[in-house]
Amino acid sequence: MHKIVSFTFDDVDTSGLTNGRMILDNFGFKGTFYISSVFFKEVDKDGIFNQIEFQNCIDQGHEIGCHTFSHLHFHDIYKKYLIEKDLERNNRELKSKGLGKPLNNFSYPFGEQTVLAKKIISKKFRSGRGTFPGINRNKVDLYSLKAIKLYESINSLQMIKASLYDLKKNGGWLIFYTHDVQVNPSKYGCTPEYFSSVVEMANEKAFEVLTVDESLNRFSF
Repeated sequence: MHKIVSFTFDDVDTSGLTNGRMILDNFGFKGTFYISSVFFKEVDKDGIFNQIEFQNCIDQGHEIGCHTFSHLHFHDIYKKYLIEKDLERNNRELKSKGLGKPLNNFSYPFGEQTVLAKKIISKKFRSGRGTFPGINRNKVDLYSLKAIKLYESINSLQMIKASLYDLKKNGGWLIFYTHDVQVNPSKYGCTPEYFSSVVEMANEKAFEVLTVDESLNRFSF
C-alpha cells in the first residue's frame, strides 16, 4: 500500500522558490512548482532574482509544472484555441528561461476545472491538480487530483497532522499545496516554521516524499 506525500507550489512566488525549496532540500526531498510565467515580470521587473531561483530549482532536481501563462480564469474562457495559445506561451517562456524538460503536469489556476479545460489538459499533461481537499486513493481522477492547502491561516498544524495520520492508516497519495513561504505570509501561504513542521512530520512518519511526476510512476490508476 503506497503512502506518498507531494509538496507543490502554485504561481512562482520568490519565497516559494527560495524558502520552500531550501526546506525541502534540507530533508533531501523534491517538490513540484506549478509556474505561471507572467509572475516572473510582476514579482521582479528585471526577472533576474527569480531567474536565478528558477534555475536553482531545476538544478536541484525539482519538478516544474504548468499553471498557464497568464493565470487564466477558465470560467471566463470558452474558446479552445485561447487556452491552448496561453499554455503554449507558458511553455515557450519557461524554455527561454532554461527549462529543458517538458512540462508533464498541470494545476488549475483558482482550482477552476471546466469541461473544456479538463478536456484540453487531459490531452497535454499526465495530470491536473485541483483544490478539492482530500487524499487521492481508490478511484482517482488524474485530471482532478485532490490536495490540501498549506495555508497557515486556514489549516492548523493539528489538522495537517490528522491528514498525515489518515495517510499512515489508510494509504494513498497526499498532495499539499501553497504559494508563498515567508515570515509574513499571504492568506495563500505559510511561514517557514509552519512549512518546515509539515515537512518534518512527513519525514518522521517515513512517507515517500516525491514530486507529482514521480508519484504518478508509483501508481496504477
